[in-house]
Amino acid sequence: MPYANEYSKHKTITDVVNSLKVKEFMNEMKILTRGKSSFEKIDENIFIEDVEELKKEERLKYVFAFDGSKTEIKLDTGFPGAEVGIIKISQTFVQLELMKEYEAKQFPHPSDYEEIFLSQNFEITIPGFNVCSELYDDPKDFFRYSIFNYLKKNHNTFVDILIEKSNTKISKQTFLKTYVDLLKKRPEDISCIHPCEFCCSNDRSGEHMLSLGDFHVDNNETNEIEWVDVIKCGCKLNPKDLFITDLLHFHEGFSHSGSNEGLYTQLMSFFEKLIFMNLIHNVNAFFDKKLNDDDFENPIFRDCAFVLDGPLAIYNYASWFSQAMADEFTSMQEDNLLIIGVEKTGHFVEHFKNLDGVEAPEDKPLNPGLLFFLGDNYIKRYVKYSTSPVPYGKNFYFGKKLFYKNYENQLFVINLAFNSAEDRDVYLNSRNTKQYHTTQTRLRDIAWLLEKYSSARYENALSFVSMAHENSSISSNYFSKRVIDDFVKNTIRD
Repeated sequence: MPYANEYSKHKTITDVVNSLKVKEFMNEMKILTRGKSSFEKIDENIFIEDVEELKKEERLKYVFAFDGSKTEIKLDTGFPGAEVGIIKISQTFVQLELMKEYEAKQFPHPSDYEEIFLSQNFEITIPGFNVCSELYDDPKDFFRYSIFNYLKKNHNTFVDILIEKSNTKISKQTFLKTYVDLLKKRPEDISCIHPCEFCCSNDRSGEHMLSLGDFHVDNNETNEIEWVDVIKCGCKLNPKDLFITDLLHFHEGFSHSGSNEGLYTQLMSFFEKLIFMNLIHNVNAFFDKKLNDDDFENPIFRDCAFVLDGPLAIYNYASWFSQAMADEFTSMQEDNLLIIGVEKTGHFVEHFKNLDGVEAPEDKPLNPGLLFFLGDNYIKRYVKYSTSPVPYGKNFYFGKKLFYKNYENQLFVINLAFNSAEDRDVYLNSRNTKQYHTTQTRLRDIAWLLEKYSSARYENALSFVSMAHENSSISSNYFSKRVIDDFVKNTIRD
């Protein structure tokens, strides 16, 4: 590492270029290169036709769009490197029927436009390195508690609006209840590295693990086993609180020596998915109550699309939660939920652009209306090279990928949630068959969204995602960062 204002000399580059070991290694490398002509002819698959007629149809009434952002704030606490992470998740509810009425008016009132959209934000503060509290004097313990406490005390506020407008009383499900419900449905025993270092060092079994079974406690009064959210570790002196949210593994990546920026990114992805799942659970409970009371039909699941920013996946520490979500959606297949993720950047987006590009005289762009599912063979051959027998994304994704080129020549990389247990097990290119397409009953709904509501402002974007991003985005310019820094520091000081 250089000192401040110390710059490298050209001699170091010469040493690298002339190194025999570097040359030997480079000669062993195999660079995978392919021209466009070597790719499979994916434009021979399904096409969405009669788009102008399709756009005239009223296929959906509502859209929920989700997006998240985060920032890290350095704190002047006397301890160098102290930081806190702020995560903001935006949930935007769009009423498409009101949007159509607004567009039909010759002179619409601006206030009418505001009624079309309902944006709700969820702000989450997560302490990082060198930050503690009066209750938890260890930064990692305070970090673990902050995650648990937020889940315990909050829920998706959209259900409050449903209750207020209908006078229907239900027991609102917290984020923690949703999390625990999904945790209980996992067939395997979820475990993580034990958060208490002393328990780990004294664990003679060598496992050093905290498992789901540890939160099963015998009730001496009823002689039954109960679930608890918080237990104590086995230390005799000053035992630590262990939270059921520790099973998300995030504490395993907590840094005691620097920034936790990467961990905040993973937390943002998890909270976005959890807030979405909590919405599904609460809305489901609300309309189940209405069905029992008034023979009322659930309009949200039938007439709504749920649009998330990015792939339908959770990577690394909390990846098991994505599989719990997949279990949930496959069990709800009778509701035929339309859940999609829109990828804006990444290797799949780059590959799709290469397919559509014209590099040689014989190359032709893809035809509009193309809809192509990406199977495991295709992904490993052209996008993410691998010889592993494990299907791509098996442990991270709760949906499959597809390409779609709309009639505005915009390219979309879409993730579509699994709709059945059988769908979840289809990993090869057998998704691009007429037989498989008959099982995907919402394909024209997806095409309708991508044709009618593609963004004119951003390339290859869906307008709903850009709306959610506008509400969630935390500005990174100097003035905005200064405002947040001053706010956090003054709040802590007070």
